[in-house]
Amino acid sequence: MFSAIGYTSDNLVLHSAQISRVLLTSEDAWAETRQMIIPILGVVGVVTLIGLVVPFLLGRKKDFKIGAEARFRAADSPLPVESPSEESLNRLLEESRFEE
Repeated sequence: MFSAIGYTSDNLVLHSAQISRVLLTSEDAWAETRQMIIPILGVVGVVTLIGLVVPFLLGRKKDFKIGAEARFRAADSPLPVESPSEESLNRLLEESRFEE
C-alpha cells in the first residue's frame, strides 16, 4: 500500500488516500490471461460449428452447373455458354493492344 503524510505550517497532519496495487507473477498473469482467452475461443468455436453444421442439416447445396441459368436472371436471358472462336479472340487481342 502506498500513502503519503504531510504537515501544514500549523503542524497539522494530512493523510493522503491509500493506493494499493497487486503485482502478479508471470504464472499468475498467464492464469488470468487463460481465464479470458479460453471462453472467447470457445464462443468462436461454437459459432464456427453452427456456421458449418446448420447449412448441412438444412440440406443447402451449392451446386454450380456450367450453362445453367442464374437465379437472379430473368428466364428469357440465359447465360451464354459457347466458347469464343479463335478468330474473335484474335480480334479482341488486336483491339486491346496499345499503339506505340
